[in-house]
Amino acid sequence: MADMTDTSFSTPRPRDILRGLARAFWTAAEAHGSRAGRRRQIEALQAKSDAELAEMGIARDRIAHHVFKDLYYI
Repeated sequence: MADMTDTSFSTPRPRDILRGLARAFWTAAEAHGSRAGRRRQIEALQAKSDAELAEMGIARDRIAHHVFKDLYYI
């Protein structure tokens, strides 16, 4: 018994290609912006004195945990 499948592939339209490229660019830009913002926040907290961090309730060795606390749950 023979099994036959007909699959046809259509050529993507230029508009769909551009839409996909724009979506990929936007996703990459959002990811970069998020990383850059968190990096700036870490640098700003590291520049503070221990007393300033204590007033904020953050230990120096927990700065990264404080900045990224919304990304994980422990």
